[in-house]
Amino acid sequence: MPSNDPTLQEGIAAQLAHDAHYLGTDGDGANHYWSQYERTVYVVNDDTVESWAFTETPMTTLTDWLTHVESKRGAWEDHRVGTGGVAAIIAGHDSTECP
Repeated sequence: MPSNDPTLQEGIAAQLAHDAHYLGTDGDGANHYWSQYERTVYVVNDDTVESWAFTETPMTTLTDWLTHVESKRGAWEDHRVGTGGVAAIIAGHDSTECP
C-alpha cells in the first residue's frame, strides 16, 4: 500500500523558501541554502532546518554570513559562491573572494 508520508528530503524541502539555492556545506557538515527573496539563510543539519533572516541578525550581506559561518564552524567543505558570484551581487560588488 502506498504511503503519503513525505520522505526526509521532501520534508526538508517544504521548509525552505521556494527560491532557496544551495550555498554549500560548512565545516560541521550542515548544508546552507539562501533565499534572496526572503533574505534568509536556511541551515539543514541532519533532519532539522533552522532559518536565519538577515533582519534578525547583524549580517547585512551573504558574504558576511559565509565569513561568520567559517569563523564558527571551520572552513567550508564545499561552497558554490565564488568570485563574482551570488555573494558579489548581493553585496553590491563586481567581485569578491569568498571563504
